[in-house]
Amino acid sequence: MAYTPAEVTVTAGDTIVWVNRDIVPHTVTGEARQFDSASVSSAAEWSLVTRDRGRTSYACTFHPIMKGAIVVQ
Repeated sequence: MAYTPAEVTVTAGDTIVWVNRDIVPHTVTGEARQFDSASVSSAAEWSLVTRDRGRTSYACTFHPIMKGAIVVQ
């Protein structure tokens, strides 16, 4: 029940892909709701194309202890 790695640094325009390798569904939801994957089931994936520079924190709405961050340069 963790995003691995917990923080990634990318360039604007890069695509980040989250793959759910857990047995339960998760979400990838920006802290200000600037993006939301909705439910990503086990063995499924979700991707995001980065646009805005800066640091954005995110969490799983089902499991709020799961937190991560994206740094876009």
